[in-house]
Amino acid sequence: MPANATITALPATSVKRKTRDDEDASGDDGSDVSMVNVDFDFYNPNPEVDDIALKRLLRQLLSSDAEEFDIHALAQLVLTQAVQMGIGSTVKVDGTESDPYAYLSLVDLNACAKEPPIKALLTYLLDRLPAADPIRDLLLTTITTPQKPTTRIALIVSERLVNLPVQLMPPMWKFLLEELENAKKEGVKEMCFTHYLLISRVYKFDGADDDMDMGEETKNKAPASKKSKKQQQAPPTGIPGGLMHYHPEEEFLERTFAFKHAHPREEDAFSVEQRGRVSVYAAEKMGDAVAAMEAAVQ
Repeated sequence: MPANATITALPATSVKRKTRDDEDASGDDGSDVSMVNVDFDFYNPNPEVDDIALKRLLRQLLSSDAEEFDIHALAQLVLTQAVQMGIGSTVKVDGTESDPYAYLSLVDLNACAKEPPIKALLTYLLDRLPAADPIRDLLLTTITTPQKPTTRIALIVSERLVNLPVQLMPPMWKFLLEELENAKKEGVKEMCFTHYLLISRVYKFDGADDDMDMGEETKNKAPASKKSKKQQQAPPTGIPGGLMHYHPEEEFLERTFAFKHAHPREEDAFSVEQRGRVSVYAAEKMGDAVAAMEAAVQ
């Protein structure tokens, strides 16, 4: 799909924004490559339409551990929360009745901590994270004291098709921040969150060695010179452990965990080693994170 999309407004109340590709569909003379213009519409989440597609996206997000959860119940809760809170966006190309290609909304973890789908998700994350981890401690407070007024955590449910143009994602996140800000101005205390939790996927990059080292430990290497030792002490510019994001806009994440049911990867196998990644943001830092995301995909 063409990448350089611009944003214009649509009058329909159910549609938030519309992006249209303005790139000329014609190529060089003699070229047999044709370009297809695609209109991307941004809609509010719709439980009556988006249920099946959201379940597919959740299974994609949770990868080999999707079997740990009741995906149907989780999707229903996510969509119900989106409607109740009046928040979130989907990306579609064939109108409001079509399946979303991308989804973004919130779930109030404090309010839903005892709901079976969220309880299972929180228990799973506590099991996967290290014992001495500030993120784990924060999640524990959500379970033990879900109504604690000083800490309100929202789960960000964000997933999309891998080949969707990445330029579509920053607008979705900006819409989310605008909706949160509007709710704050209207005095909706239930949406005044202190932290946001985001789960995503990463994969092991096999080429992350030698001159492409991304912080992964290496063995059986010759002793380094003083100069090279000094260079190694510099912070790596890539993702520690040779890990790569499936979605470039998510390169502001912080903590990685292994999937429980990940299949061992054979050395010569044509596949990648997948892992989960979780991060928590203080509410006042979300604007900076989205701004960094927008700058990164331009």
